[in-house]
Amino acid sequence: MVFFLLREYDKVVKLRRESNASGLHTSNLENDSNNGINGENEIEDVVDGNPIKDSNRETIGMAPHAPRPNSLFSFGDINTIRDSSERGQKFLQPVNWSLSVANFILIAEYILKTETWLVLSRAKGGENNVTTHDINQHFTIPWTSGSGCSIALLLALHPGEVELMLSHSWSGSFKQTLAAIKTLVTMHFLSPETLIFFCAFSQYQAEDNISNGLTIQQQIAMEPFDSVIEARPKFGVSVIHTTLSEVYERLWCVDEVYAARKAGLEVFGLFDPSVWLLSNFAKTIAIETESAKCSNENDEKMLRRKITSGGGFAPLDAAIQKFRKKAKKDLALVLKFRASFGDLQLNLNNDMNQNESSAERFGTHS
Repeated sequence: MVFFLLREYDKVVKLRRESNASGLHTSNLENDSNNGINGENEIEDVVDGNPIKDSNRETIGMAPHAPRPNSLFSFGDINTIRDSSERGQKFLQPVNWSLSVANFILIAEYILKTETWLVLSRAKGGENNVTTHDINQHFTIPWTSGSGCSIALLLALHPGEVELMLSHSWSGSFKQTLAAIKTLVTMHFLSPETLIFFCAFSQYQAEDNISNGLTIQQQIAMEPFDSVIEARPKFGVSVIHTTLSEVYERLWCVDEVYAARKAGLEVFGLFDPSVWLLSNFAKTIAIETESAKCSNENDEKMLRRKITSGGGFAPLDAAIQKFRKKAKKDLALVLKFRASFGDLQLNLNNDMNQNESSAERFGTHS
């Protein structure tokens, strides 16, 4: 098992060379990234940029505009895409709003190399405090605005059907989200070309009324989360956990567990093993999903009616506790592996021995 894990870990390194099937050119991304950052230079005060928001949506600073990766537009510039009769969110069903794991990692790592990311990290008090909300405001919307295409649709000329649904909190740490998604390859042994649905990148976020695009509410009306899950993606549903936010404070994520149970799909937990302690992860197991909220009042009323009429919140709490207990065992194995091989300097606490089992392998999607 140890040697297999080491071999699988090497796949992450190779992701930078995975471009043949994805339509995303790694060398282009690396060149774009090198052109977009100041390296170790001091960051000057930003005059022209986008406002940085705290958790209360109050402005706490400004970040420079993020340079768009040229390879995002490998299949035509914005005007070409806008005038196309084929490209745009409105021309595809949600089950095809997909991007590969490899492309997610490449785009995310590009983001982490920009001056914009550095300024955001400093303003937020550290890299782990930059959220998916921040990524949406400073990267996703500026890069996709005017195209009618989500990040996912800009990356693939003919996107395939989603093979794995990812459930996540927009208030969660984006850096930890990236690390969790990398474990799909290193821990769960999926191919880097596995097609995922990650709503922040799969849905069109610009809200600019472009003719070939869709507004958020138009996309919600298509029931993208339910339709993807009801299509029974090959690798089911995985839930991303970060230390910054409880994923089940978001009612949409609760609804995704509801849809997965209804479709008979097993749900798995993903996490960044470099930041979680077993004792902290154990605190997440008990959950009361009925307290979850939506930013949109009408969406919240609709979801509560649906869940209540379909059996209520208690069965969802039980389902979450079940897969989180399994995820905690996975975490115990990862921590033991890294401690044994010097990958990380870890002080494992006593509850590690209560949760490890040499007979168990990491959770895989079947």
